[in-house]
Amino acid sequence: MPRFDLSQDETSALLQYLLVDIERRLDGEAPTKVVLGLVPATQSHMFPQELGNRLKTCPSTRTGERFPPLEVMRYENPAEALAKVEARITDGLASYIVAPYIAGWEMQYVARARHWPIPTLLPVSPVDLPDHPNIRYALPGLKSQVGALLDRGLTRHPDALTVVLSQRTPQLQDTVQFARAELRAHRIRVDEVMLEGASALPQNSLWLVLVPLDKLETKLHDARLTTRVTALLPAMFFDPEVAQRIKQHLPGISWQIAYPYPPIDARTGRWRSPLDAWSEAGCALMAMSAASEKPGNVSGQSLITLNSGWTLFNTPDETSRRQQVIIEQWDQRNLLK
Repeated sequence: MPRFDLSQDETSALLQYLLVDIERRLDGEAPTKVVLGLVPATQSHMFPQELGNRLKTCPSTRTGERFPPLEVMRYENPAEALAKVEARITDGLASYIVAPYIAGWEMQYVARARHWPIPTLLPVSPVDLPDHPNIRYALPGLKSQVGALLDRGLTRHPDALTVVLSQRTPQLQDTVQFARAELRAHRIRVDEVMLEGASALPQNSLWLVLVPLDKLETKLHDARLTTRVTALLPAMFFDPEVAQRIKQHLPGISWQIAYPYPPIDARTGRWRSPLDAWSEAGCALMAMSAASEKPGNVSGQSLITLNSGWTLFNTPDETSRRQQVIIEQWDQRNLLK
């Protein structure tokens, strides 16, 4: 295997695990099955790297709680990732896959995962995945988030809506087409703005922002608003510090953010990051699977309520995913929480 730099504690834990596994094999006992995780090998993807680290060190939330061994597999490309998973499945050493990072190659993963004898729980993806019994607890994707934002925004009965786009996000075309169809059905005029070539933004009172907020900040640097604006945007494009700077320059703008998970921890009242939410859900699923001894018992449930009060759903239809999205108005005072 490739060389890895491990701390003394990690080396000791690995040695102990290998010794126990060898003893079981010598005694004729079946080897311990592992949970698989997929993480890009490049260090530029900080979110999946840190998610893998957190899932390897899940904290116990109650006495006696235990977690199955997790094998985080790093991959250079989708083909390598799929080959590594299928090798483990062939060995009979994998029980299920938790929080695999498949952003950008979702359909390749789904096409293969449908035929695997083990389930995938909580796949990490910004898009809505097609329903399949082998893929469970996928959080609402961009299309669901945009749908929920439009549901909220259209209660204001606007005549027109500005959609802010970027040439650098061609993968959002399905989401953009979905938004167009929704607005057309409500007879709302759509003013689409390609950020790279626009000299100014239309002065509509409602915006749908489908670009990272720091890119929009550059365009708004010399802008002046003639009306109060409500900006709707999915959480993956939102940056609270940038939002605060824009608000100082343009006090007439407010933010409605769509989250695929509850952004406030019900126990502490604090805002949590995507990393906090994904790791909480992943650790909870692993603990539940370890307790049941059969991952299928967990993956087959229609919903699971976590200790924080967050409920994970198995939702096969678009309407249900859309209803799961949490919309919160951002206040700069949230930075202090």
